[in-house]
Amino acid sequence: MKHILHVIQSLEFGGAEKVVVQLSNKLSIKNRVSICVTKNKGELCEQLNENIKLFSLNMGEGNNPILVTKLKQLILDNDIDIIHCHDWGVYIESVLAAKLSKRANVILTVHGPYTEYSSGIKSKLKIYLRHIVERFISRYVFKIVTVSNSIKKYIINDINIKENKMCVIHNGVEGYEYHQDDTLVKCRKYITVGRIALVKNHILMLDAFKLLADKYSDVSLTIVGDGPEFKSIQKYADNIGVTSVVVFTGFRNDIEYLLKQHDVFLLSSNYEGISIAGLEAMSLGMPIISTDVGGMSEMIKHNETGLLVNNNDASNYMSALNDIYVNEKAFYKMSYNSRQLFCKEFQEDVALEKYNKLYNHEI
Repeated sequence: MKHILHVIQSLEFGGAEKVVVQLSNKLSIKNRVSICVTKNKGELCEQLNENIKLFSLNMGEGNNPILVTKLKQLILDNDIDIIHCHDWGVYIESVLAAKLSKRANVILTVHGPYTEYSSGIKSKLKIYLRHIVERFISRYVFKIVTVSNSIKKYIINDINIKENKMCVIHNGVEGYEYHQDDTLVKCRKYITVGRIALVKNHILMLDAFKLLADKYSDVSLTIVGDGPEFKSIQKYADNIGVTSVVVFTGFRNDIEYLLKQHDVFLLSSNYEGISIAGLEAMSLGMPIISTDVGGMSEMIKHNETGLLVNNNDASNYMSALNDIYVNEKAFYKMSYNSRQLFCKEFQEDVALEKYNKLYNHEI
């Protein structure tokens, strides 16, 4: 029985964090599983199975040599066989700790875009130097997993890591109980779920939705989640006059209930790997309207399971909202196809099988 240690910065509300929790719970049925959060625990810790060990190092932001020492000791004290680190923020320290411990293999899963830096010469130099380090230590990694082909392409082209070090495993989620009747409704209620952060570009969504609400009086939008831009996005909604049709719920635990009260799922991100909340919506047969960025074209088949729109184009986004509003037949077709695609490619067990093969060096 292998002992797998997942390393991630936190288990606060987020897509990658939810994947780690669900994957760990499934893996713990047949393996020893531990999770190390390098910053702080977060609310998703409450969803972990009781047999999963949780270590919290409270190290804060940035690279830290002390983290290497702590991870190394954790590996040795707990007989860790595999370190599965998640995203670039814990990559370097995890690899160095595994190398120093002389016992654990390392797998990195990249869930989303590269770390955002401000513009300027210093930032470009920092990215350049990080890429050199990341490329060098990749020789000590068994495999780098990306959740979409777009992320894989970026790593190969920009960081120059060899393709034979990499594989793609799309995110998978458990999904929710599905009844076809749940989708047989008028397309009037829209919802988005996720962190309220700049990369999610809620301003685009609100601008497009205002255009729709100006045309139809029976539409509503629910924005679920919290984050650093929560207050500013609320203020923006107030400034453009949509607060009567837009509801901000903040963080919620009852996502299944909320999704089932709505018809269409919306995303407007500047970048997205494979949206976990979007996959959960697909499990309920919800069409998705999203900006055509990152890996979204891998989870949304345009005009089949949803609609893809141009990034930062409120008029194009509104056209998609309008198309699905007026075309009930297309809505039902997308609803059915969305559920079918989820079952075929994005169920949790599909990803779990691939990760088990990876842990056993079969990929």
